[in-house]
Amino acid sequence: MASSKKPGAGKKATPSSGKPKKPSKTSAAPQSFNDEVALLLQMAAQAPVLTFPQLKSEAKLFELVVLTEILEEFNQIGGNVFLQQPLSGTPNTFAGAPASADKHQFAWFDLRGPSGELHAEAWISVQFQGLSTQLALNHGGTSAAASKASRHELDIALFTPESPAIPRLYPSHAEVMAAVSVKHVAKLQKESVREALGFRREMGFLRRRGDRSYCPWLQERVPCDPPSPLFLASSAPNFSTYTGHIDELGVFTRYMKFPW
Repeated sequence: MASSKKPGAGKKATPSSGKPKKPSKTSAAPQSFNDEVALLLQMAAQAPVLTFPQLKSEAKLFELVVLTEILEEFNQIGGNVFLQQPLSGTPNTFAGAPASADKHQFAWFDLRGPSGELHAEAWISVQFQGLSTQLALNHGGTSAAASKASRHELDIALFTPESPAIPRLYPSHAEVMAAVSVKHVAKLQKESVREALGFRREMGFLRRRGDRSYCPWLQERVPCDPPSPLFLASSAPNFSTYTGHIDELGVFTRYMKFPW
């Protein structure tokens, strides 16, 4: 015999809060927000009109804002930054997570000194070959470079200039001049600190005395070999609870309010 109850009978109604849901930090941010960040990059890199071919998420825009700050700091010491477009890809297409430093597909930035000498290349979301890979190769591990464990994605990285004679897709740990792990989160978790410390280990050895940094305009001394500074940048309001101590290992912290 069929039940006489109506569908949903006996269930308690769930009251609606009436508040609109906040957009996800991984969903596309509004066009106006994308345009604002693109303009910041445009000014930092002395580029012509810069527009993104696709709308970016709030989290990706935060990465680009942190990158803009780095480019501006280089400008302030007399350097010049130039946007380089992909050799065959869509203009203003930056690498996505995770990616290689493929100049045919992705845009990057050249950092040049006052006399025009090329100091570094700035990329986002590019993987590098870690120290453990080099150690494995040194001990006869011929397949180490092909392992998924050999590569690690850096949200922002400055690499030594690529040699025209030796094209590279995945820079080695020795070619990383500086890097940033970017966290646009409501609350920073300790796992983000552990991740940054993992990057630090794969970027080189710890030294008791800090050598002059590869990028002294970002961080004067770094207690690592190679002396490449690693930053943990976050917009989390509780970020200050995680600052200090880890700088002894070559991980430096930066807080940036975002959105402004």
